[in-house]
Amino acid sequence: MMSMCKADFRITTYLSKDKQFGAFWEVLKNEYDLTKSLLLELTGTNELMEQYPVERRSIALREKIVLPLVLIQHYALQKLNEGAVTEEQQSVLSKLVIRTVYGIVNAGRNLA
Repeated sequence: MMSMCKADFRITTYLSKDKQFGAFWEVLKNEYDLTKSLLLELTGTNELMEQYPVERRSIALREKIVLPLVLIQHYALQKLNEGAVTEEQQSVLSKLVIRTVYGIVNAGRNLA
């Protein structure tokens, strides 16, 4: 349930319109939504981890750290994939991608 709380499809919504990955993204999102609704029905709750408010709040605090990092990372990856960058820009963007991983991984441990 905690993993589902950490999932944020808003970050990758742009992929739903992607020619290569759009169909896969839709299947993944639909499966998530179905699993979430069935899990809530099974547990008799209205939101994921409703019975664990401290942990749910910790995940929310984590999102304040992760969201900007993921957005920066996606931007850098998109620019690198476009290929229309100078060698210097490529170096900077590559370093940016790697460095955002550190913050995302640390926040993903849910230490907040």
